Amino acid sequence: MELDGFFHWIAEAAPERRLVAADRLVRTYASPDLDEAKRESVEAALTHLARDPDPAVRRRLAERLSTARGAPGHLLETLLADEPETAAIVAGRSPDLIDAELADLVGWADPSVCEAVADRPTLGPSVAMALASAADPSAVVRLIANPGAVLPLEALERVVERFGDRAEVRELLMQRPDVPIAVRHRVLEKLAEAIGRHIVGDGDDVDADRLAEVTGDARDRATVALSARAAPGEAADLVEHLRSTGQLTTRLVLRAACIGDLRFVEAALAGLVGLPSGRVAALLGEGRRSALAALHRRAGMPLRTFPAFAAAIEEHRRLMRETGGWDGTPGDRARFARRLVERVLTRVRDRDLELGDDLLLLLRRFAADAARDHMRAVTAARDPRLLPAPVVDAEAPAAEAPEVIVVEPVPAREISVEAFEAELYTADVFAVRSEEAGPSAPETIEGSVEPPITAEAEVEAPAAAPEIGFEEPAVGLFDFARPEDFPPEWLEPPKGRLELPGFMLRAA
Repeated sequence: MELDGFFHWIAEAAPERRLVAADRLVRTYASPDLDEAKRESVEAALTHLARDPDPAVRRRLAERLSTARGAPGHLLETLLADEPETAAIVAGRSPDLIDAELADLVGWADPSVCEAVADRPTLGPSVAMALASAADPSAVVRLIANPGAVLPLEALERVVERFGDRAEVRELLMQRPDVPIAVRHRVLEKLAEAIGRHIVGDGDDVDADRLAEVTGDARDRATVALSARAAPGEAADLVEHLRSTGQLTTRLVLRAACIGDLRFVEAALAGLVGLPSGRVAALLGEGRRSALAALHRRAGMPLRTFPAFAAAIEEHRRLMRETGGWDGTPGDRARFARRLVERVLTRVRDRDLELGDDLLLLLRRFAADAARDHMRAVTAARDPRLLPAPVVDAEAPAAEAPEVIVVEPVPAREISVEAFEAELYTADVFAVRSEEAGPSAPETIEGSVEPPITAEAEVEAPAAAPEIGFEEPAVGLFDFARPEDFPPEWLEPPKGRLELPGFMLRAA
């Protein structure tokens, strides 16, 4: 092409013509058949267009150069320094930019340009670290939501440090499969801090002790929940993280034991005592009192906590034999945890063990927490908004519509208990499987915080005990509702006559 003729033409051309010229020049430059003299002329023309007074022309040039490999580097630099809308096109699409250039760009570019960088199909560790350290929250959210981004540990820790108080960031980090368990725990620490500030407040007149207590309790509950859902090899990593940060306390180990998370208990004791986790599991599985006492003592846990610790391990084994463990029904984990902690509390009370008021209150808090978790699971299982829609077979015969209960206002009158029960059960609204009722849920009260525990000497372990299976045949949708799921007064037979002022029950 005649370069002088192009400059003469471009000076008079309308913007629409210059847009067409940008398309053709980039396509010509990418041609492998172009000789060196012509390539030089085309590159000069592209350089002139990169400084075009019309932003639309520069954006068109950025779009075309960002889709073609081998674009001149000086042109990309010019467009990256352009207005944010043009720079974002190159930053987010160009395959010719290297990680070092992208990391440097994040340090000074507009937030929208950083967002474009975070959205690139692939991101190296250095770019991710630059975004985690310097970008605005919007770009960081895009970074951790990008499955093609390689996030090193330092970048993840930096994200939690800067934006861990943001719910969206916490949720995305917990969803990424490549986030180590130590970082996930740090995310839950941020969540616990947010819960503490929400409950107690964060003003100048806030009760610091109460804030620390609420935050610590929320953190312990989140830690145990995280451990229960961790991969088999992650429990030891979590314990090591807790030890290194001074968060592996007696209260935390006791909570895990009382709700049945023996995997965390095994990992914690193995780290504290210095035994392989398999040997600790064998000791706990065998359940000999002397072996439990040795583990408890060598781990450095306070002596007065041993009765509750031993009761949790022994009742866990007994409950496993009775129920088979988790049965796959909705809320099975929460139900098992509630039964276990309530058995521990009942055993401690019945034997009148000298635990101290603070430890007894702590056990009662564990029981109250487990009861709340159980009822949440029961409620969620029965909430029609949370249940999958039924699958209807178009060829199957229509089922007979069940009789339903209709409530309509009428003048107040008395009805007999017998008539009420007959109408209720004829309607076949629900069925509850009969089973011996367990102890009722104790009320929520405050607990105390134990100091971190440290490791001592090693203890000998007997041969490994056989593993206890968790399998149990599947049951019906409502078969898992048991009498202990409800307050005791609901299960007592009514006395006398039942008065329902203003309403009458009738069958539709």
